[in-house]
Amino acid sequence: MVLRSGQVSLRLLPVKWTVYWWLALNALIMQRYLYEYGWSHTDFALFSSNAHQNAEHNPYASLPAKISEDEYRQSRVIADPINLLDASPIGDGATVVTHILRKE
Repeated sequence: MVLRSGQVSLRLLPVKWTVYWWLALNALIMQRYLYEYGWSHTDFALFSSNAHQNAEHNPYASLPAKISEDEYRQSRVIADPINLLDASPIGDGATVVTHILRKE
């Protein structure tokens, strides 16, 4: 596959590295946003807290736990400035059902 200047193909990377690449890209975008608008990382605590609070009422949610602002601030940094509670779990929501017919 030939890539032109400015093109990136995630298919060229192993799955593990695709996740890291995506997270690193989002971290860079967030760093720029914080710089441009003068926000701090903790200003995003309400966004994450609201998402977790909404998930609390969804029986199919991946992370249905309520979080506090202190838990948000103390969570582990994954890719500066993104911490564990900023990052979403990886899942495509796919379900597979296999039917096997028995010949009698």
